[in-house]
Amino acid sequence: MEKKRIEKKDIGKTTDKRIAAAKPVTESAMTSKQSFEDSVKKAMDECVKDHKHNHPLYKDTSIHGQMIDEGKGIAAWVLFEQIDTDRCTPEGDGWLGDQYRYSVWYMEKGKEAKMLHEDHAYIRRSVSQLTGSRGRDCSIDLVSLDEKGVIANIVPEDSEGHSAKRKVRITKNGKVTEPEVQKDEKTKVSPGVRKKIIDILETWSGAQGNYSKSDNAGTYSSAGRCQVQEMLRCVKRGDWKGASEAYRGASSDFYDAGYDYSSYCGGYSLRDFDSVVSAIRDIAPGKEVKEDFLKRE
Repeated sequence: MEKKRIEKKDIGKTTDKRIAAAKPVTESAMTSKQSFEDSVKKAMDECVKDHKHNHPLYKDTSIHGQMIDEGKGIAAWVLFEQIDTDRCTPEGDGWLGDQYRYSVWYMEKGKEAKMLHEDHAYIRRSVSQLTGSRGRDCSIDLVSLDEKGVIANIVPEDSEGHSAKRKVRITKNGKVTEPEVQKDEKTKVSPGVRKKIIDILETWSGAQGNYSKSDNAGTYSSAGRCQVQEMLRCVKRGDWKGASEAYRGASSDFYDAGYDYSSYCGGYSLRDFDSVVSAIRDIAPGKEVKEDFLKRE
């Protein structure tokens, strides 16, 4: 019987095609999800390290918020850093105060992280005699993450202090747009109710801007105006849940402005505004609101 000569290169091979076709399961394949998370954490650490600033009055650079979707292989984070101050001592306020920067970073599996959006502004603990303003909180909060980019809450550039935030879509190419709205079949609003709500919000939004310039204006006006404007944007695009979440009780500040505030709001009183808020909060979960929802005697 003729013996087949076994070459050195054939050692370890198998004649079973099924076994030969099977690829070995490597450790990296078994821990791919963990490896992506580790790579994201490493990228965040490097991002913080690359943006450190050496100044005795600066706050430390840090990660303000993060989201990781291991299944989709995508991640995002917000980097916080202080980039300037005109304070001379820890107790001082300076003329402008401290300048902070928040930036949104996005990372896909197998790719380097990239910055999508950034915002920076000065802010003080009190109103500056030089500018007549406290400055602006420019913090950014992540809401959700997907293959298109992120949904985030940002502070409008024309606001003051710690104002209400606006929900936006930030795409992978850095474009800031209105977020998509998930249509809820339970939410049904008559055209008359929708129009009345929009009319009142538009009137209050514009009136707050006028009132903030009057002699009786308080620091509340910017926060209240931003809340009303965000509510209005949400209602116009059919995002009733977003409109409900946008309002965080600014009417308590409106009360401080005095009972005659309605004269600045086209005849719509604070009670009318509160009725709009109640209507929005009823519409969001699917309750029916009638056209006579204004609580007038």
